[in-house]
Amino acid sequence: MSDNTELFIRMADCPEIQEQCSYECEVEPELRDKIWWDSNGDRWFNVKGGRNIWLPRQDDIQGMLIPKPYRDFRNLLSFFFDWVDWNDDNGEFARYTSMEQLWLAYFMFEKHNKVWNDGWHEV
Repeated sequence: MSDNTELFIRMADCPEIQEQCSYECEVEPELRDKIWWDSNGDRWFNVKGGRNIWLPRQDDIQGMLIPKPYRDFRNLLSFFFDWVDWNDDNGEFARYTSMEQLWLAYFMFEKHNKVWNDGWHEV
């Protein structure tokens, strides 16, 4: 099941994530303020005013962490679980309710040195 929660939408609505999508989508007026899928299978949320927010899937986020064709998922998972263990000791994960939120938080920490605290903040 894809994460369509308000928290995930807010987490994904940042330049660091939105610039990872290689194209922009247009949406019909009747789809405003709804989650929808485009012909590529990508998920979007349309906010009032016609702005679209790309909602990456877990595999999209994992792909952003390892550039093609050098997909070394074993190392990715090792680093991810080390980060999970470190943050779990600090009680940081109570705020996340999906794997997509967790992977998005890891991406932002690993690539942009940011953490989620009701918005992205540099550490």
